[in-house]
Amino acid sequence: MKEWRSEETGSQPLVVAQRKGNLHVYLDEVFTGDIARSLVSVMREHYRGQGNIFIHALDITTVSPDAQQVFSALFAASGLPAAKVYFKGEKGFEIGHEGAKVIVYQRGGQGGCGGGCKKCRCAA
Repeated sequence: MKEWRSEETGSQPLVVAQRKGNLHVYLDEVFTGDIARSLVSVMREHYRGQGNIFIHALDITTVSPDAQQVFSALFAASGLPAAKVYFKGEKGFEIGHEGAKVIVYQRGGQGGCGGGCKKCRCAA
């Protein structure tokens, strides 16, 4: 994984990784308008036009009021494929563009299913 820093993010880096043809960007703690700008820049710089873009928002604790608007506007102008972008974690609903796909992990079961499947050992 590679840390990417810009003047806007200051001491809070965006961590970028390429795995199995997909771009992964890890966000940490506070999501601001400046971080949103950097996120779009990182995606434009590192996305190779193939695979998906996963934005890991699991560690975000705070979203500033302007961050979602900034992200949505810049993302819309970026030319990045909205259909290929997935947010991971509930904060994805707060920071994502309109129609964003958000993957939410259920807490619970030991098998990784959240205890909701019929045949899993978690359901017992």
